[in-house]
Amino acid sequence: MLKKKQIIIDNYRSGAQRRLALMVLIAQRQDAGDGLPVNNKWQLNTKNKDIQYLMKRGKIQRIRHSTAPYRNLNTGLKKSGKGQTYLVLSGV
Repeated sequence: MLKKKQIIIDNYRSGAQRRLALMVLIAQRQDAGDGLPVNNKWQLNTKNKDIQYLMKRGKIQRIRHSTAPYRNLNTGLKKSGKGQTYLVLSGV
């Protein structure tokens, strides 16, 4: 169920309005937690032209949160699960 103030990015064409909506959405998600999750199933992809435009101009940046490794006695350190990539506003 969608909230009244929730921004739907797909309603905008590529361009200035969509980039502004992306920036607002990233700012909202950043205030609530880590940032806007990307590059997994059902999420935005960083191959999007508007996201690439904002990253190239330095407005947003991509950060990666990886999961903590655990120790396996036979093979050494192993990664548990997979990490997640987030988009955050630059300078924050």
